[in-house]
Amino acid sequence: GAFWLIARVPGEFIPPEDRSQFEINVELPVGSSLATTTAVAEAIAVDVREAVEGVRETFTTVGGGTGGQVNRAKVNVS
Repeated sequence: GAFWLIARVPGEFIPPEDRSQFEINVELPVGSSLATTTAVAEAIAVDVREAVEGVRETFTTVGGGTGGQVNRAKVNVS
């Protein structure tokens, strides 16, 4: 099972420390406005800060990608 796999993974593959960070990818329907995507991403960030114990901060980016897709956002949580 899983124990066998972990035992066979070289030590360098497993990071030496956990930085306790994760990312939430947000994707709204194509055609969503920048304002709508920003509002949804910020609402998610607020919910995470209020509901998840140990969260120190969130950092939200909206848009980007190769086509500057304003219907996508990322919420970085630490």
